[in-house]
Amino acid sequence: MEMLIQILLALLLVSAVISLIYLVVIFAKLRVLIENLNKTTNEINARLPSILENIERTSSQAQSQFELIGNLTQSLQSYLQKFKFAFSGDSHSSEFLPSGLTKIFALIKAIRTVITKLKA
Repeated sequence: MEMLIQILLALLLVSAVISLIYLVVIFAKLRVLIENLNKTTNEINARLPSILENIERTSSQAQSQFELIGNLTQSLQSYLQKFKFAFSGDSHSSEFLPSGLTKIFALIKAIRTVITKLKA
């Protein structure tokens, strides 16, 4: 009986030693994982300012492109408005156009007037 107790105690001791070895291996793997996590975090933190700078630069370029598109749209609308006035019957509408273009539009209006009078 005493021999059985000693065998069981020996098995218990072996199990405890194996459990301790297993815990040491687990903690060693955890330490490696934590080191890798810290290394990755440091790499991300090192790259983050350049990433943010690239985003800021791209955002600034996009903002300037949108402003340029807005300015071009306003210019186009202004020119379209001037052409609309030039083809309307208003005699003061062509004052914003270049003189050569104003003369061409005046000639077109005169031709239209002559055609209208000839048809009548």
